[in-house]
This record gives sequence, structure tokens and C-alpha cells, in this order.
Amino acid sequence: MNDFDFEFQSIRQRYKGPEERDLHLKIYEYGNDVLEVNLINKHFSRLRRSLQKQVVWMFIVMIITLLVKISLNFYSSIINFLLLFWLIIKVWSISSLVKNEKFIFCYDFGLQIQTTTFLTKSNYFMAASSIHDIVINEVLENFDFHYLLIVRTKGVLFRKKPIIPIFKHLKPCGDCLHIIYKHLNKTMRKTCHE
Repeated sequence: MNDFDFEFQSIRQRYKGPEERDLHLKIYEYGNDVLEVNLINKHFSRLRRSLQKQVVWMFIVMIITLLVKISLNFYSSIINFLLLFWLIIKVWSISSLVKNEKFIFCYDFGLQIQTTTFLTKSNYFMAASSIHDIVINEVLENFDFHYLLIVRTKGVLFRKKPIIPIFKHLKPCGDCLHIIYKHLNKTMRKTCHE
């Protein structure tokens, strides 16, 4: 088993300036035909704590405003609505915070993509017979070019989803995607020649 560790900046982090790297890339090669790639958000725990503190403070503010309203017989539904709306947005932000994204590629079996968030873990599997190829695609978004690692599908899956992006939440930079693609391509070529 070979394993490789790298650190990169995400696209979001790169636009913030020369700050620390926020993504940790781990690549594991299990034999000739199996590759596991794990992309970890290094700032997950810090972001989670920050959002949790904001939710707690907002909850305290809501309780205080409720007590003030009851004691002064002052009822304002607009304030309640705004506080509740803000609280819902923060809770949604916590629940959608991505901890890591990974995929396991087995040449004869298929590709499993897994995304772990604060509360959930989602898995998506596609059989090897549905994979046409895996490429890096250049995308224009907000007048800027980004790179995405995508799976081009074939067969029945092609009619439903012709393109499936990998690492769509953490958005790694192009350098990170090139290293992943190099290892993935090496694994695909090894098994083709054997």
C-alpha cells in the first residue's frame, strides 16, 4: 500500500489571499487497481465551533427578547421573524459544512463518492460499466476559470447524468486536481496493461 499526503488551498481560500492551506489531500493506492482519494477540510472544526457559538448567542438573544416582550407587553412579529430566520440560516450553515470528500476507485467494480458533513454522510456509487472516463474539465464561473474533476458517464446513467463532478463542495485548486488525476490515470493504465 502506498500513501501520499499533500496540502493545498481551496479556490475560496486562494481568493482570500496568502493564507494557510485549508485542504489536506490523502491518496492511498491499494494494489494495482484500487485507489482511495480523501480530501479533508482542515478548518472544519474551527468553522463548526464558530457557527455553533453564533447559534448559541442568537438563541440567548431570542430568549432575552422574548422575556422583554412578555414583561413590557410589547409584541413585534417582525423581530421574531427576523431572529428566527437568522437562526434557521445559521443552523443550515452548520449542517451543510463539509468535513471531507473522498472517492474510492476500483477498476473492475466502480467508483464510490462519499461526502461527510456535520450531521450526515452521503454516498454515491456508479458501476465501472457506466464510467466512460474521468477528466479535468475547465469551467467558467463568475467570469473566472475553475477546474473540476468530472466523471463522464455512458449507457443508462448517461441519460440521467452525463457528467458527475467529484469534489464539488470543497472545490480544490487545479494543482490538487492534477495530482489526483495523475494518480487516477496511473491506476487506470496499470490495470489496462495487465
